[in-house]
Amino acid sequence: MFTQTGIHLVFDLAASLSAALLTVLVYAWRLRPVVDRTVGKAGPGYVAAVLIGAALGGYGFGTLSLLLSGLPGVGRSIVGALAGAILTVELYKLNRGIRGSTGLVFVFAFATTVTVGRWGCYFSGMPDQTYGIATALPWGVDFGDYALDLLGLNSHGAFSLELRPKPEQW
Repeated sequence: MFTQTGIHLVFDLAASLSAALLTVLVYAWRLRPVVDRTVGKAGPGYVAAVLIGAALGGYGFGTLSLLLSGLPGVGRSIVGALAGAILTVELYKLNRGIRGSTGLVFVFAFATTVTVGRWGCYFSGMPDQTYGIATALPWGVDFGDYALDLLGLNSHGAFSLELRPKPEQW
């Protein structure tokens, strides 16, 4: 029904939509006064800086990672998106003379995007290049990589580690 890349795209879209919805709900529920004092003063350019920085950083670092691995294609990186968004926002704030923290409104969106998007990495498997690294650990996943099978190894889905709470959060 779906190609592996199509599966990832569906999860990317679900991640974006759920993040936007959660941001609106949390803003209406609790964050309106805080955001109006900080982000509200920054203007619409602030949101543009976040989105442009996230897109450039996500695709830039993701593609660079693929190229450095010897793989052709366009890649995406959640760490790159976060770094790009932070960099562009801080430059925007510096240019506008805005001081202090302004990112609270994006915390819920970021957490939701990572959680939903990482399931897309898992279900996309080997062809999407988001499967993790080789491991002999018992929780490794067999995505059907013949070379790993010959070595008796599975893939360590590093993305799945972000989906579980850390021991200090239990």
